[in-house]
Amino acid sequence: MEEESLLDEECFALESIFEDKFTRLHADRIRLVISPEGTEDNPAGSVPLYLEFQVPASYPEVVPQPDLANLNNAPYAPAVKEQAKAQLIAEAETQLGECMLYNLAEWAREQIPDWLEQSVVERSMPAAAPAAESQAAVKEESQFKGMSKAQKRRHFDKYGAADEKPRGWDWVDIVSHLSKGPKAEAAMA
Repeated sequence: MEEESLLDEECFALESIFEDKFTRLHADRIRLVISPEGTEDNPAGSVPLYLEFQVPASYPEVVPQPDLANLNNAPYAPAVKEQAKAQLIAEAETQLGECMLYNLAEWAREQIPDWLEQSVVERSMPAAAPAAESQAAVKEESQFKGMSKAQKRRHFDKYGAADEKPRGWDWVDIVSHLSKGPKAEAAMA
């Protein structure tokens, strides 16, 4: 009972501080939208972090579980999200026994530029690009392997080089389809 009142008081304070960037999703789950302090030398300062906390029943004595799986956190690389989650838990463990959600939010606000920088570095590594290109080339080769030169030419004339089929290329003639259906059912009965 006392833990619920502490959480309610802290949620009230967070709502007054963060205004429309605070949402209480459930009785034990909150969401904060945290934007870093924007400066001229930090152009990525406008990318917010959607930070959700699952708050356990015995909250001040137990660490709230952070969740960064929100769809709006796409600019952050998955490895960086896992690292940020681990860092948030470690920071929360240092503050056990007291209300810590605001402190965690402010700590995360300070860390956002570093997390964005790590995400940019991780996403700029071209390790996965050649594998995707080679898979597309293998698929294209296997698709046309058994076709003659004339068949390939007709295929490209009909569908184009991108292999995009025109609308309705696989439609079934409705009249012939429906004429086959009831006769088969009547013969079985």
